[in-house]
Amino acid sequence: LGRIFNVIFYALLVYWGLKISKQYRIQLFVMASVPFALWVTSGYSYDSLYYGIIIIIMAQLTNFWRSQEENIS
Repeated sequence: LGRIFNVIFYALLVYWGLKISKQYRIQLFVMASVPFALWVTSGYSYDSLYYGIIIIIMAQLTNFWRSQEENIS
């Protein structure tokens, strides 16, 4: 039961990350659905939290980088 909730929580974090991201959604989705990431998050550990937070951080960073490129241009 814990493994199922880990995967559901990871999917929820990935969903939030994709909602936050203004661009590069496909790349973030591919990064989140790499078989190794899904295998690690389906285990009974707290690594799914780290992987999900990394997706959210990457979404924020891509938004920041994109806004900086628009300001420079």
